[in-house]
Amino acid sequence: MDMKPWILFFPLLFCSGIRADSDFDNYAQHSARYLPQKQEAQALLSLEKSNARSSSGVSSRPGEVVFNYGQGHHAVVCAVLELCDIAMEPGEHIKGAQIGDATRWSVDSAVSGQGANTTEHLIIKPYDTALKTSLLITTDRRAYHLSLKSSLDEYMPQVRFIYPEGSFGAYGDSRLKLNFDKQVTATGDNNAINVKTQASAPNTRNENFEITGDEEICPLNVYFDGKRTVITMPGNLRSMPVLSVIVDGGFFHEDKEGNVNYRLLGNDYVVDGLLHHAKLKLSSPQELQAEIRFVG
Repeated sequence: MDMKPWILFFPLLFCSGIRADSDFDNYAQHSARYLPQKQEAQALLSLEKSNARSSSGVSSRPGEVVFNYGQGHHAVVCAVLELCDIAMEPGEHIKGAQIGDATRWSVDSAVSGQGANTTEHLIIKPYDTALKTSLLITTDRRAYHLSLKSSLDEYMPQVRFIYPEGSFGAYGDSRLKLNFDKQVTATGDNNAINVKTQASAPNTRNENFEITGDEEICPLNVYFDGKRTVITMPGNLRSMPVLSVIVDGGFFHEDKEGNVNYRLLGNDYVVDGLLHHAKLKLSSPQELQAEIRFVG
């Protein structure tokens, strides 16, 4: 009589093992479709080679992937239970970070160093594999548009950027490199510093821009100085809106939004050339929009 339960019990264990193996295979096959593509795989392969060379002293920064800022759309690969550290340029200050999928990704901040060598970081963690989303980082020097992907086991522990010579973030006086004049005056008993920037003399500016939308994120001023468009935002914004260009679709097609290259100087967006039609959009804590249109 004692043999019957054992005879039934062993097949149950056996079937359970088959089902577990099947579930794992399905999971692995599903995740495999999202493993890094060619460019990400090359970066990961380079990272692996760097780690292998570190013992001989050839690579001084094992575990690090370096991107050239401004050359293409950068993709960062992360893994569950691992951290991806995205480092800014020393002395660069993060003004805001917005992620497309805030439910299944975590974005935290960290700081290293001190004084002029202070470096701000964003720490990225996915909660699952096979995820894709986008991340916008705005700083006092530039904007970073990144793609995020989560993999089963591949990831980039440390990510940083190198910048073109003479870029807006390069030190020296980067503002003078853009021919911006600074007017600094002391105001009030607390000796607060008020910094006003000018791209050109006021009489050479074209301020014929129409601004519409939510008052909270409407620019204080927009002008074109013959070389670049400057959009001055309110100083009380906790995070900067996303700036995009609107392309006129004509009579038969709808207008389309596209990316635009810009730099941030304090509360100013600086766009090379004349910006004919653009949109500012802020998603958090509430969705706000404003449009800028050049009217000649």
